[in-house]
Amino acid sequence: MSGLILMLSDVSDGLLITSACYLICMGLFTKLNLAGEKETPRQTKFAAEFLEGWHAFCANKLLRMMTVFVVFLNCTYTVINTTAIYFAKDDLRLSSSLLAVVLSASGAGGLAGSLLLSKLRQAWGLGKVFGASILLNALAYFLLFLTDGLVMFTAALFLCGFAATLYSVSVYAFRQEQTPAPLMGRITGITGTCFRIGMPIAVYASGWVIAWWGASVIFMACAVWNLVALAVYVRTRLWKVQ
Repeated sequence: MSGLILMLSDVSDGLLITSACYLICMGLFTKLNLAGEKETPRQTKFAAEFLEGWHAFCANKLLRMMTVFVVFLNCTYTVINTTAIYFAKDDLRLSSSLLAVVLSASGAGGLAGSLLLSKLRQAWGLGKVFGASILLNALAYFLLFLTDGLVMFTAALFLCGFAATLYSVSVYAFRQEQTPAPLMGRITGITGTCFRIGMPIAVYASGWVIAWWGASVIFMACAVWNLVALAVYVRTRLWKVQ
């Protein structure tokens, strides 16, 4: 859908469509009825609530460990998403309309990943699914490094989308399962902020790397980065999480 929106001749139309989709989602969200026990409101200060969430986060070693991996892996994920577009325009010389169509391959890969994720978790466990996502991301980035045409670029984007779904769902499912319900909002805020710490630095640095050595260096560096992370990951307790 994002690719189709990018095909519009007027960028503002895409923004309007996106805004409309958000409004529709908000309307659907208001119709949800969640069954559960209602908590008695507590009169506490923001600082006290934050510290309570922070202490809970620090006490959960597995969640802290997962957060560290996500901080480093998110850097490569963000850089690749940005670099791939510049690579398609500058190196592959794709038109904007063709690029929009090709980008939909990532969405198709994400759909395939969502259909297989439940079965993969039942067979392997959550920890190994997350590890598989790291490996698949590394392979996708290496395929981008080897890309010299449209077909290989499309295949790489499909694999990126497939791996991204396994990666994202594994991370958020793990966080959900590791967090007590009363602390969900605070833990989500803390981990969500941590997840994005390295992104601005990585994107800024990647711009200079592309200017000096080209996009291929970014693809190879991100592939190696993920393989190193995987080599460390399989030696942790997270690998055996079910």
